[in-house]
Amino acid sequence: MLLTGAAIRPASALTTVNPTPNLTLTGTPALIGVTYALVHNGDHWVSDYGANLVNEYAAPFTANEAPTLSVTVGRPAQLAFDTAGNLWVGSYTNGAYEFDSPITNGMSPSVTLTGFDEATGVVLHQGNLWVFDWEAGNVYEFSPEPTTFVATPAPVLSAGTPIEGVFDSSNNLWIANYAASGNEVTEYSSPIHLGESPSNTLSLTSPDVATTIAMDGAGNLWVGTEGTGLVDEFTAPISIGESGVAKITVSSFDSIWGVSVDSMGNIWVGDYVDNLVYEFSGLAQGSSPSSPPSPLPPVIPTTLTFAFSSFSGTAPAPIVGKLVGVEGAGILYNLPGYQQAGGVSPYAYSFCSIASQGLIQVSGFSDYQAGFNSSEIFVSNYASFVSNAQGWPTEPACTS
Repeated sequence: MLLTGAAIRPASALTTVNPTPNLTLTGTPALIGVTYALVHNGDHWVSDYGANLVNEYAAPFTANEAPTLSVTVGRPAQLAFDTAGNLWVGSYTNGAYEFDSPITNGMSPSVTLTGFDEATGVVLHQGNLWVFDWEAGNVYEFSPEPTTFVATPAPVLSAGTPIEGVFDSSNNLWIANYAASGNEVTEYSSPIHLGESPSNTLSLTSPDVATTIAMDGAGNLWVGTEGTGLVDEFTAPISIGESGVAKITVSSFDSIWGVSVDSMGNIWVGDYVDNLVYEFSGLAQGSSPSSPPSPLPPVIPTTLTFAFSSFSGTAPAPIVGKLVGVEGAGILYNLPGYQQAGGVSPYAYSFCSIASQGLIQVSGFSDYQAGFNSSEIFVSNYASFVSNAQGWPTEPACTS
């Protein structure tokens, strides 16, 4: 049973088998029981069970930053975004909730699904929504992903106590079972069907039960537990009966209630008792399907301030762009609220970009692609930027 109102413990209480966290988020106001955390489009989304809120935190992340927006969800659990940017929220109640993009502060759910005991896990897979109800012991598939209220279908799987799940590249389903000592992590082979028995059962390092599960870009599984607060890794290809290797240890009771892996391979760990979110870099594999042809710079800024130095028409004010990801030979940034003026050639201007986080100033983004009425900028001459030790060019900065 999750607890509320736990005291905040300093980050020194955390020890690791691998490197120490490079970020610890406490939030302002302070978080009260973190049950999940993930990164989407460069921003951080956190389920705050004790406050009944889902908060968004803007990059670059700082320990005590305030959320940019919050939405109310009773006892929120796992989070998942669909391809349109709509947010699904699981909960330790009988409901699963969807918030249509663009998400605004204080908005109400756009879709509410009910009829569960505790709909803790939500996963989008091949256009369908999967809901994991650990209290009822059922897994449900909504096909297609609902855009309005629909009745809860019959379960597609009755599988112990499924608190969360994840699909691998072969469409096999891996489940973290809560309150099921001895079979905490189970695999079900595709196609998933009622009455199916597990095709694999994995062994955790911890004697405690599994609470959360994630898969990185290389197919490695990451499983968190309560009690001893361990995060185990199961290295792909996963063998029958494979034993996990503890990669992260949090020394607090009932602590790990959310693990996710972002596209860069960073692991985000929600610590329920310590009311904290930790980021660990260098442990997991990112989700990008292929590496760019040029070597990645040591640091890719999560935000860049785009200041337009020459413009066909009236130049807009500087805009902070958020990193979407590395795509092929370029880097994609989203400029919230910016739409290119109609009739202006996307090659009609160049602009300076000043990295936040104290990185070197960069300029000369004169070769890029940006469609009309688009809020995304694709920097296509990325390869030429990898020219010095910092991975970014040393040209003089433009003046705004």
